[in-house]
Amino acid sequence: MTWSIRRRLLTWLVSGVMLSGVITTLVVYLKAQEEMDEVYDQHLKQIALSLRDQEDLSVSQPAIPDDGNEDKEGIVVSAWDRAGKPVFGLANDRPSPAAGHPGYSTVMWDNKPWRIYVANGSGGTVEVAQPLAARTVIVMWIVLRILLPTIPVVLVLIALVWLSVRQGLKPLAQVTEALATRTGATLQPVAVDTNAEEVMPFITAVNDLLERLEREITKQKSFVADAAHEIRTPLAALQIQLELVQSADDAAERGAALAQLRSGIERLTHLSQQLLAMARLDPGSTWSPTQKVDLSEVAIGVMGELWPLASAKDIDLGSVAHEHTLVQGDPDALRMLVTNIVDNAIRYTPQGGRVDINLHRHTETVELEVIDTGNGIPSDDRDRVFDRFYRGVGNGTSGSGLGLAIVKRIAEQCGATIALSNGKDGHGLRFCVFLKPAGN
Repeated sequence: MTWSIRRRLLTWLVSGVMLSGVITTLVVYLKAQEEMDEVYDQHLKQIALSLRDQEDLSVSQPAIPDDGNEDKEGIVVSAWDRAGKPVFGLANDRPSPAAGHPGYSTVMWDNKPWRIYVANGSGGTVEVAQPLAARTVIVMWIVLRILLPTIPVVLVLIALVWLSVRQGLKPLAQVTEALATRTGATLQPVAVDTNAEEVMPFITAVNDLLERLEREITKQKSFVADAAHEIRTPLAALQIQLELVQSADDAAERGAALAQLRSGIERLTHLSQQLLAMARLDPGSTWSPTQKVDLSEVAIGVMGELWPLASAKDIDLGSVAHEHTLVQGDPDALRMLVTNIVDNAIRYTPQGGRVDINLHRHTETVELEVIDTGNGIPSDDRDRVFDRFYRGVGNGTSGSGLGLAIVKRIAEQCGATIALSNGKDGHGLRFCVFLKPAGN
């Protein structure tokens, strides 16, 4: 379920403004009610005190409504003489004041609440009453007159909230629009005209991601282009060899052509396997270094697999220093690493040479050492040999140029390091990989 940041912000902010308005109205109303009660209580008291000490309350009758009708503020005055005889006002309908004691009282009369002040004097008893509903109406009119001018202010505030949210989320809309136009061919960084602290980290992270993605796409394009170039040559050679088989005049010529065709198929198969292995490693693939692997068993297994290749060149493939060693890593990855190192050593070692696989345990590392009696690698080329499809000049050996690139990639993902140096007596190559030993 999706939801809108803008809608949620507007809902919360506008609700906050409205709630603040309601709270303000309530506070103003209660304060106005309090002030109005105080003012009218004093007003009732002043009226009552001004009449109570008159010797004859009937003298004041012309100044006070005698028909029991309320004035515009709802105030009603009633009076009884010293003998308790009604004089004017609502006293004509009652034998005594509604409140049974002098002073302020709030009573129910005629099913309505009244605020009453009763005063006893030399002239008799005076009761001044006002319905509370009249006060409420007056308070509401006062509050309305106070708050009515604030309604445009609230509307302007809501409009400012809407504009602020819209303007604040504008950089995100710009990023969305910019990303919508990006393709595999247009991965340039996103440029947004903002310095917002909340948005800039997001834009920076997006641009970093685009940069990494562009690098990986470039590497993949280069890999595909190089792979296509590498495959084109053996495919063309296979076609020529097939034509030679078809055009052979006798069995001997056909046998030689078939041998060449078989050799070409083997080279193409090896290249395809290397390409698949490299594709598996790129980009961003990860091995799971959570298993304890016996590197000595891996080395023995690789020696068995590559023994036919070594025997075909009369190469002595073996080990002069062999230890059972546990390392932390992925079994498939380590097998691929050892296979490519040993395969590379066999291919670049001349007829009748020697390739030794040794394992050494050090304090913090386990060393895999492969020493051959080949021509070695010049110091200037020792960094380049790990590039894809790179093959040294003048070595006279066919290969895919991917073996050591695969080794480097696996070593990086396993946290291992690689060191190249000269072999024994300065001849050949000593290839060392330092891996992490397995924990107890």
